[in-house]
Amino acid sequence: MVIHKGEQFAIPFEVKINDNIVTPYDIDGLRIKVDNILEEWPDGTLELDDVNNVWLFWLEESETLNMFSGRRPAQIAVKIGDNIIKSDVFDLDVKSSIITESWSDG
Repeated sequence: MVIHKGEQFAIPFEVKINDNIVTPYDIDGLRIKVDNILEEWPDGTLELDDVNNVWLFWLEESETLNMFSGRRPAQIAVKIGDNIIKSDVFDLDVKSSIITESWSDG
């Protein structure tokens, strides 16, 4: 996954346990952290795109602008009852951009 600084979009994360897609019916909580941004379900903005079976991690333009360029760490944690299952830390690639001005609506 590549993130360009200044983009606003949702990162799709396919979350699996033992090769099974994780849905809200299977878990009590989900956390995904990208760089220093933590999002949660059910008390946050993470949402399941059940058509594509991926969890969407929304990033605002200001959040991507504040990320350092290069490899940025990410991790997923799933809560089922009293158990917490964490993925290994993995990297996402953040690319710099010289166009950082917001689009205006007028």
